[in-house]
Amino acid sequence: MNSLQKLLDLDFAYLETFTRRIEMLEKCEKYKLDQKLISALKKETLIAGISAGAICWFKSGIRSNYQGEGYIESPGWNIINKTFCPHYNQEDRARAFHLLLQKSKGNENAIALEDDCALYITDACELIGEPSRSWEFQVKNGELTKRNFI
Repeated sequence: MNSLQKLLDLDFAYLETFTRRIEMLEKCEKYKLDQKLISALKKETLIAGISAGAICWFKSGIRSNYQGEGYIESPGWNIINKTFCPHYNQEDRARAFHLLLQKSKGNENAIALEDDCALYITDACELIGEPSRSWEFQVKNGELTKRNFI
């Protein structure tokens, strides 16, 4: 049985956080795991991710730069056409996320989750956790708006 068939036969796949997100994406590309996961997702396999394992599903996300000097934007697989911020309860990360969004050109939609929150994504997004710990952002005409995820 090939690796794609094994993945398609799963009911559930979990993407753990990775210390080095770049290494995760390189390995996914090398073994075409991203394409296999997308195929499994289309087959309605439940796929979960945390931190970098969640960022990968979005257009992009904010992550540490690994030198301990702040945060940078990191591309995802663009399954969800939004920018994502995990660990939004970390004040320095939240500030960096706001700056990233404010620097965006054009209109931008984003989601931020504090620790211990999750989204269940089908054709829509359903929050698992406290609404007071999850956020939706929109940048329109250079103005950033924030509201609790409903």
